[in-house]
Parts: sequence; C-alpha cells; structure tokens
Amino acid sequence: MRFSLLEIALLCGYLPIIFSTVAPGEKPLAQRRWDLDLPDRGLQARENPMICTPQFTRTRKEWRTLSKSQRTNYINAVLCLHEKPSSLNNKITGLRSRYDDFQYLHIEQAFIIHYNAPFLGWHRWFIGTFEKALQEECEYQGSLPYWDWFLDVENLAASPIFDASPHGFGGNGVFIPPPPNRFAVIDLAPVFNTTWNLTTLESTGGGCVTTGPFSNWTVPFGPVGPNITDSKRDNPLNLQYKPHCLIRSFRPTLAAYSFTRVSLDAILQSSNIAEFNERLTSILNPTIPTIYNLHGKGHQVVGGDMADFYSSPADPIFYLHHAQVDRLWAIWQALDPSTRQYAISGTRNIVSTQSSPIFQLSDTIDLGNLTPDGPRPIRDFLNTKEGPFCYEYV
Repeated sequence: MRFSLLEIALLCGYLPIIFSTVAPGEKPLAQRRWDLDLPDRGLQARENPMICTPQFTRTRKEWRTLSKSQRTNYINAVLCLHEKPSSLNNKITGLRSRYDDFQYLHIEQAFIIHYNAPFLGWHRWFIGTFEKALQEECEYQGSLPYWDWFLDVENLAASPIFDASPHGFGGNGVFIPPPPNRFAVIDLAPVFNTTWNLTTLESTGGGCVTTGPFSNWTVPFGPVGPNITDSKRDNPLNLQYKPHCLIRSFRPTLAAYSFTRVSLDAILQSSNIAEFNERLTSILNPTIPTIYNLHGKGHQVVGGDMADFYSSPADPIFYLHHAQVDRLWAIWQALDPSTRQYAISGTRNIVSTQSSPIFQLSDTIDLGNLTPDGPRPIRDFLNTKEGPFCYEYV
C-alpha cells in the first residue's frame, strides 16, 4: 500500500501540531486522538490475497473506541480463560488456569525475549496466541484491543481502561507505604556492567486491586522481582505456587513525563530497526534519553505485578499494553515497508558482546507448550498480514 506525503507527514509529526491551545468547540488533549492512526483501510503492506484478504482481516481497536458490550465481552473472555484448567499443570507445579500458562511462559523465557532481536517478533506471536485462545477457547468474537497510553497522560486513574465497572480493568491498588528507599536509585552495574542507574518515581498504590472485574483475581506466581536487578528475586525457573491478589501502583508523574509527542516522534522517526528498538526499549543504553523506553514505561506506569520483569502478564493490562507496542512497530514498518517489514537487528542475548552471533531471519523462536507449532523462524512474525496473522490496527 502507498501512503501520500501528507499521510506520512502526519504520521511522523512533520506538520505543525499545537497542543497547548484548544480552539472553540475542540476537545482537550486527553479527549482527542493524536494523529497516529493509519487510514481506515489499515496496514496493507505486502498483503497476500490468497491468505489474508480484506474480508478476513481482523481489526484491533483502541479500548475506549469499543462499545460497552464489546468491552464486557473481552473482559468476560479473559475471566473465562482464567477459569479454564491449565494445559501445563501436569508439568509445572502451581499452574491452575490457562491464563496462568501464558504468565509462566513469559517468566520462563524472560531473559531471551527482552532487549534483543527476538523481542518484537516474540511478543507479537505471544499476544496473538493469547488472542487466539480467547477466540477459540472462550468464544470471544472480537480482536485484541490496545491501550493508547498517550490519551491518558492528563489523568491516568480516570482512564476508561481503569474503569471499575464491568466494562474496565479496575483501578489502582490499595495504597501501602513503600519501605524506606525502596523506590530510590536502582544500580544496574552488577547485572549489565555499566555505571548507569535509573530512579523509579512515585508509588501511589502497592496493594490489592479492589475494584472492577479483577478484584478477586488470583495470581499464582511472583512478584519474581520488583526490577531486573533485584538481588533477592526468586529463581524464575524454580517457581513455587505463591497465590496473591492482583497488585497495582500507578505512577501518573512517570506517565506525564514519558508519553509525550517528543518521545513518540523520536520512535517513529527512527531510521532503522536498531534505532527503533533502542528508543522503544532503551533501559539498557545510558546514551538514550530517559524519556524513551516507552515499552518499559508502560509497565512501570501501571506498577505492581505489571512492573515485574518476569511475571508482568499476571495483569490483564499486559496484553493491551503490548498490543500498543506492536501497533507502534506496525506503523513504523508501514512507513517504509520495502526496507522495514523484514528488518531485525541484534542478537539473541539480553546483553550482546562481540562474540554474540547476529540473529538471522531464519533463526527460530518458540512459545514452548503454549502452541503445537514448535520453534518457528522469526521471519514468520514480522508482518501482521502473513504467517499466522491477519490483522490491522485502526
């Protein structure tokens, strides 16, 4: 599909956009969409008419654009998956539900699916498999929605996604004062051989989510570690059943600081996939401004279980957050599909060295026992209209 220069300019932010003023009759910033969406016909790059034709293409939509009944149907499907028995409980002690199976796999593979070449493709396959489970095992008729973080920077807690009714995911966790210095400087040097550190911001919750459909949600594992350098974290490959409530701790200051037009433009204007990855997941690179790393910031903004490097899929928000990450990648790919559609960069290692082999299109990733497909080459997951996929973002 070809984009006009006007469409590309709007996507990349080259046309002047003023957010500080509101014209008569115009909605304030938090109530209007930034001009990020592709045309209504969606992403059509390299469409194969024999496999993924327009009439079979599913559309993934932003959560607040769904009707109340559509939102409720999605929530009910997630609750359904949480009630179905685990398909892995004869292999892994502690697994209780099909929903838990997904959390476990993310824990198990955490160190080979982040900050590396497989990150984007693996998570595209992972959330697509979750979507498929909702549809095939819980009769969900819709597609996986996404959460556009940029719409909630002015009032995170008031977002429709955190609605306490049956149409939302419930709100913040009960406030529990954090231990002294618990949310201070996190030293990354012991793990990543760098002098860089980061400072986490406020904690407004920390306890159980007591509102909404997930107020009685039982999480089987974790938190494995509040952050990836916690020296007291559990061994993720030797998990014990530790049932607990769903925990959240909103960080609205971090949201307002991170989800800006500057950070968005920088990501979409990335000139190659290496730069795109760096700006999207820049926590390990001290040369990248801290306003980037929107992937990590989305996790940290929700906090609690969602902020755990290993076990973040415990929170159902995870899948909408990663659909937004996937959406940004799809938009970036569509701006120049001839050079970006099948572009990957990096190695399989979470921290690459000179001896780390470059990850190739033919190199494989897998979802363990979540799918019978077995290992598949990464190239199968780089196009939303090929391989196992047939969807677009609107």
